[in-house]
Amino acid sequence: MPELLKAAGMLRREVGDEVLVVGCVLGPMTLVTQLLGIETALYLAIDEPEPFARLLDFAAKVAIFFGVAQIEAGAHLPIVFDPSSSLDVIPAPFYREFVLPRLQ
Repeated sequence: MPELLKAAGMLRREVGDEVLVVGCVLGPMTLVTQLLGIETALYLAIDEPEPFARLLDFAAKVAIFFGVAQIEAGAHLPIVFDPSSSLDVIPAPFYREFVLPRLQ
């Protein structure tokens, strides 16, 4: 993470506001699936939804912290990349209950 922040700062100094400097953070669902493994994360969501929700809360805080750090380092815009929350992985009701509130 420190090297990515350093790179964002270097890019911003080089291009100023002429070119958009975009950062990237993992969304909560993707961060949790990266930490636990996707199968373990999905079983946890089904078997123990409250601890799973707490993990998503933690992951959302990490995403916000890193996104703000990117802006402070020089990025114009951090995007949220959350492929584990796609409809190919989780159903829409699961997304609405667990993921959407943390992305908002």
